[in-house]
Amino acid sequence: MKKFHITRINTLKGIFKITGHWQQTPDQMILTQLEVMSTDGWQVLELKHQEVVKLIKTIEQQIFSHLQAPDL
Repeated sequence: MKKFHITRINTLKGIFKITGHWQQTPDQMILTQLEVMSTDGWQVLELKHQEVVKLIKTIEQQIFSHLQAPDL
C-alpha cells in the first residue's frame, strides 16, 4: 500500500485533512489520521468512534477520486 497525505479536501460533510495508506486496485484505504476544519481550527477525529466510521464511509468515494486524480 502507498502512503498518502491530503492537506485539504472539501467534501459535502466538511473540510478534512487525511493521512493513511491506499491501494488503487482494488480501491482499499486505511486511514491513520483524520482531521476536520472547525471554527477553532483543525480537530483530530477518533477513527474508531462509530460516528466517525460512518463519516468515513460517506466521504470515501470523494477521497478515492482525489487520490486517483492526475497531478496538475
